Amino acid sequence: MTIVLRPGTTVVFAGDSITGCRLRIAGEWGLRHPDRPVTWLNTGTGGHKVGDLEARWQTDVLDAHPDVVSIPAGVNDTGWHTGRSTGPRTASVRRQRVTPRSRRPGCAWSSERAPRTP
Repeated sequence: MTIVLRPGTTVVFAGDSITGCRLRIAGEWGLRHPDRPVTWLNTGTGGHKVGDLEARWQTDVLDAHPDVVSIPAGVNDTGWHTGRSTGPRTASVRRQRVTPRSRRPGCAWSSERAPRTP
C-alpha cells in the first residue's frame, strides 16, 4: 500500500521502543518537503507489549485523530529480553482487537513500515 502524505496530515507511530527510529522519517520529510508540513507523533514506550498498547490506545492514538497510524510493535511479546513470552497467539489476538479501532474513513494503517519519503 502506498501512503500519500498531504500538507496537514497527522501521522502517529504507536508501539514500543522500536518506534523511536521512525522519527528519522519525520526529519527526512521536513528536509525534503518543507512546503508540505506533516504532524508526527511518536507514542512508543520502551518495553511495552501489545497489551500495553491496547490499554493506552484511546489516549495515544485515537485522541490524536490521525490520518495515518503505524504500529511497529510486538517484539517485546516474544520475551526476547526477559525469557518470558506472552506467546505469538496472544500478541496477534490483542493486535487484531486494537487495529480496527483506528479505522475511520481516510485513515491509513500500517504495521509493515513507515511511510516513504519520496
